[in-house]
Amino acid sequence: MASFIWKEFELLVTTQCISRALASAGWTKKTIRRVAKQRNDDLRDFYLHNLSDFRSYHLVYIDESGCDKRAGHRRTGWSPKGRAPVQKSWYGRERRRHILPAYSLDGVVLSRV
Repeated sequence: MASFIWKEFELLVTTQCISRALASAGWTKKTIRRVAKQRNDDLRDFYLHNLSDFRSYHLVYIDESGCDKRAGHRRTGWSPKGRAPVQKSWYGRERRRHILPAYSLDGVVLSRV
């Protein structure tokens, strides 16, 4: 933000000065809640509607865990008091290592690395 202020207004300010100004305006620094740009609320509602036809013992969930080369996402951001900061990110993936367990009500059904 300091570089933006310099480019737009040619005013040299420190990040500490910006932090104090935001805090005095009622903004707080919190952990960012990341939201996928690909998210579609209509598709999610359709999925939940279809899922309501099943009983809990019919379901088996796959829990994908792993790592890839993603880095550089901000962990904190500024937002007005009482609201969470949101960062929209593209969730394209690189080569990834996976651990894929399958869970049911009875526990782990199967796992593969």
